[in-house]
Amino acid sequence: MSGLDRNGIIDFISQSELRSAPGTKIEYSDCGFILLGALIEKLTDMTLDEAAERELFRPLGMADAGFLPHPGKYARIAPTEYDADMGTCLRGIVHDPNARAMGGISGHAGLFAAADDLIRYAELWLRDAPGGQRLLSQAAMRAAISCRTASVPGGRRGLGWALKGDPLDPSGDWLSADTFGHTGFTGTSLVVDPICGLAAVLLTNRVHYGRDVSVVRLRARFHNALAAALA
Repeated sequence: MSGLDRNGIIDFISQSELRSAPGTKIEYSDCGFILLGALIEKLTDMTLDEAAERELFRPLGMADAGFLPHPGKYARIAPTEYDADMGTCLRGIVHDPNARAMGGISGHAGLFAAADDLIRYAELWLRDAPGGQRLLSQAAMRAAISCRTASVPGGRRGLGWALKGDPLDPSGDWLSADTFGHTGFTGTSLVVDPICGLAAVLLTNRVHYGRDVSVVRLRARFHNALAAALA
């Protein structure tokens, strides 16, 4: 989608033909989440960052979470990949080029947050929100962490989550079969094990020295160490 702006990207996705019939193939793609972000804006009559602040960040006390961080926060943000056009490593600027083309605010990328913020979000999936306020219904949460790809070989996916046993599952060897998580291309991950009562956040800048280094085993070993500490 190179060369397109926000509206062009959304139009391109909306007009694209299906590559496979629904329910027959698992494919790594950001397109659905780009459209989901646009849909949220339509339904709330707000920009995605405004909706996220009102409905999620503020109620959970995620003080550092948001899109388009102020340059005053750049010193606290890990640099990602070297950008030849800018002549420097990206810091405080979304790494994903499509999200950058959309102005840094998109449903698939562009969020910056501290580890404390992500733990607060993960705890939402372990128990009710602070003060007894429920941000998601139990039915919605069950649907999100239930396998939606049981009839499709090669993966176990929920709604926005990779479930235990999926090829993208970062949780290692010892967490429970109910574990679910999500990873980011730049080296981030969030894992929740509701059986162990564990929420784990790992933030690395994997692409800082290029894309050849994998953190797959690091993630597994990190979660194995946490599981061992709970034993």
